[in-house]
Amino acid sequence: MSTYQDVNVYLERIAYADGGEERKYRYLMRLIVAFHENPSQKAYAEIEEFVGYLGKSMKHLHEQRNTQTKEVKMLRAKRKKAREDANKVEVAVTKAKENLEKAKLLIEQRAEREALVDKIQKMPTKASVARQMDNVQYELDHLYVEQKRRASKLESYKKKALVVLGFTENSDLFQDDDYNNFIVVERPEKPKRSKNKNHRKSKKRAHRRNHEDLPKPKNSRRPAE
Repeated sequence: MSTYQDVNVYLERIAYADGGEERKYRYLMRLIVAFHENPSQKAYAEIEEFVGYLGKSMKHLHEQRNTQTKEVKMLRAKRKKAREDANKVEVAVTKAKENLEKAKLLIEQRAEREALVDKIQKMPTKASVARQMDNVQYELDHLYVEQKRRASKLESYKKKALVVLGFTENSDLFQDDDYNNFIVVERPEKPKRSKNKNHRKSKKRAHRRNHEDLPKPKNSRRPAE
């Protein structure tokens, strides 16, 4: 009974056997068929011996598969570790790039600071700026005085211009006939003084009567030609 069970087990193994072990299972099948056709102790012993050989072979194969499984697990672990290392390297490379960009930025900022320091060092000192401001203040004061002087002078010119303008506007008053007749009248000769006071008074009254009909000028000054 056990023989048939072993045969069934090996038949199942034949169904799952690979191509390399197929020859062994075919040989076993021939032994089994020969045993059924002509049962004998010798045929059974051959089957039992070959089954033992197959058992050892299966055990060795199982050990190899276990070894391969362990190796596969080790390889998978190594691959996982390699991926983790690759990820770490990628992260490190990314961080290195960021640090490089920061370093470039720091170098640029340092160059800008150095340029700013050079510019500040080239700027005039506080004392020099104070002297320049004093000079500017002096110039401003001078300009202020000059401006006041010119404003005063301009105001004087304005007043003179207003006088001339007023004189020009009133110049038509001196163009009438009465004024012309007045200015062409010859002044009588001044009589000699008489020692007699009554005689001098009578002469003045006579002269006043002779000139009463003449118009009196509004402005005694003669306009400039």
